[in-house]
Amino acid sequence: MFFTVGEDTVIEAVQPLSASSAEGQDLERAGEGIFSVTFKTKDLGRAAEHLRSHNQRIEFDGANTLTINREDAFGMVIGFTDRKIPNDPR
Repeated sequence: MFFTVGEDTVIEAVQPLSASSAEGQDLERAGEGIFSVTFKTKDLGRAAEHLRSHNQRIEFDGANTLTINREDAFGMVIGFTDRKIPNDPR
């Protein structure tokens, strides 16, 4: 489920599909809270180039999303996407 907050912020609320998923493991380890932050970009390839130029290791998660390696992001899941949000009212 997506929630818009103001003009430029969208929050997605999800529940892990299984206890063995990355989200399920994080929920077990840390409890409820923020699992990841994903920034929307117009040019995913250019975002990847920029991150690599700053020695960030990139892990692709499908055709429209990439994440920074967790070790490079202090254990956080930080992602970038160019995908459209379903039913975005903006």
